[in-house]
Amino acid sequence: MNNPLQTDTVAWAITHQAVNNAAFTSQVIDTAELITGEIVLGIGTLPVALASLKLVESDVKTNDTTLGGTTADVQDYATALPNATQDGKLIVLNLQRYLTGPHKRYIQLQATAGNGGGNSDVSAWFRGVSRLPLGDGKTTATDRGADVDRVTFIAGAAEV
Repeated sequence: MNNPLQTDTVAWAITHQAVNNAAFTSQVIDTAELITGEIVLGIGTLPVALASLKLVESDVKTNDTTLGGTTADVQDYATALPNATQDGKLIVLNLQRYLTGPHKRYIQLQATAGNGGGNSDVSAWFRGVSRLPLGDGKTTATDRGADVDRVTFIAGAAEV
């Protein structure tokens, strides 16, 4: 249960996609007012390791899938790229240290599928927590922007 002075923000970082040797289309996430958060990367199948995976930031958003202005890498996961041994796993990227320090307003998880053996199948979602003023009235998941029918069992989580 959440602290009554906080609210959750839930958004797609990468909607479900299956691609080979190409970048996944990813969403820009607004971090204004957030005090903590995480991105959960869901691995369906990876015939080969991802070619790249990094978190990027900017103070400018061009559109829903493009950061504008001068971008900077927050974290490049090049030394720990998900690979075929992680099929069916969830990888949690904790953003608490990033969000409590100096940072730019917008972030984006950028990933590129490796080349070979077929499509890489992944998705990622973001959950952030922000402080709320008293009496905002947001008490349900729907009020907070989530469209959730039910929560199912999650297994095989790992942290990168």
